[in-house]
Amino acid sequence: MANNTTFYGNVSLASPVPWFIWYKTPEDHRLGLLSAYIGIVTLSLLGDIALIAVICKYRHLRTKGNYFVLNMAASDIAALLVLTRSVYILHSESNAWDIQGWPGDILCKLAAFTRDITISVSIQSMVFLALNRYVAVVYPARPPPVILRPQVAIPFIWVAGFATFGVYFRVYRIEVMYGEIYCFNRWEPPFDPSTGQRNFYIMFMITQFFIPLPLMTVIYIAIALNLKRQVIPGEQLPENERRQRKRNKNAVLMAAAIVGSFAVCWAPQHTFELLQWRGALSDLKFEEYVYIHNTVVVMTYASFVINPLICFMFTEGLRKALKQMLTCGCFLNSTWIEPSKTMETSLNLRTRQRHDETVNEDG
Repeated sequence: MANNTTFYGNVSLASPVPWFIWYKTPEDHRLGLLSAYIGIVTLSLLGDIALIAVICKYRHLRTKGNYFVLNMAASDIAALLVLTRSVYILHSESNAWDIQGWPGDILCKLAAFTRDITISVSIQSMVFLALNRYVAVVYPARPPPVILRPQVAIPFIWVAGFATFGVYFRVYRIEVMYGEIYCFNRWEPPFDPSTGQRNFYIMFMITQFFIPLPLMTVIYIAIALNLKRQVIPGEQLPENERRQRKRNKNAVLMAAAIVGSFAVCWAPQHTFELLQWRGALSDLKFEEYVYIHNTVVVMTYASFVINPLICFMFTEGLRKALKQMLTCGCFLNSTWIEPSKTMETSLNLRTRQRHDETVNEDG
C-alpha cells in the first residue's frame, strides 16, 4: 500500500484507507454477481458430481481419456469450494476474514492455493488429454508413452501444481487493519516487493495459457487432418469400424470444445491484466474498473459450468450412463453395459481393446 494513495490496479484513489474497507458494491451489481456465483456453484456442482458418478460407477467408462476428464471435474469442485467465499463476501458486504489465529492464517493460504492450483490442474489435464487423443488416433498400434498413462500423468500434474503455487504458503497471510482481519498477499524478500506478484502472474499466464493453448490447437489440427485422411469417399466400412470412427470424432470434438471454451472464458481476464500493467486502464473511474474486473472474473468461473455440459453433449456413453442412473435405479446396480458390445466378436474385442481404451470409448 502506498502511504497517501491506495491503488486498485492502476486506478488511483485519493484516500489513505484501502478500497476493500470502504467500498460498497452498488446494490444492482451486487445482486447480479451474487446470482451469477450462486448459479455457477449450483450448476457446476451438479454437472461435475454427475460426471464423476457415472465414470466411477460404470467400468466401461473408466478409459484413459475419461480419467483426465475426471481429474478436471475433481479440480473444478475444489475451486468451487473457494468460490463460495466470494458468495459470502457479496452476501455480507464485507471483505473481512472471519477466522482468527493460526486456523485463519492456514485457511487464508489454502484458499489462494486451492483457487490457482485447480486452474493449473485443469489446463494440464487438457494438455495430457490432447496428447492421449493424438497418440490413439495417429499411432493406434503403438502403446502410449508411460508419461501419458493416467496413473503417472495425474500425480505428475498435481505435483507440478504444488511446486508452482507452493510459494503462496509464504506470501499469503492474515493481517489486522482498521480493527478487522484481512487475507493479504505480501511479496517480500527474497521476492521483489514491487514486481514479485506481477512477474509471478506473467509466468502463470505464459505457462498456463500462452503455451498450452497454441500447443493443443496444433495437436487437434493434426488429429483432425489424420481423421480426414482416414475417410475415403464411397468406401463401405464395417459397422464396427464406422462406429469406432464416430467415437473417435466425438471424443476429439469434446476435448477440442473444452479447450475452446476455456480460451474464450479466460482470454478476457488475461487481456484485462495485461492492459492494466501497461497503464491502459488508468483513465477509468474506480467504479468502472471494478465493474469490468468483476465481469471478467465471472467469465472465468463460467468455464466450470461449461465443461461438464460439453462432456455430456459430445459423449453418448456418458449420457446413457447418466440416464440409466437417474431412471433405472442403477445406483444399486452397476452392471449396465452397452448392448452393442454383445454383438462384437471376441477377435474384434482383442484387437481393439487398447485402442478403444485410449480413444475414450464413448459409444
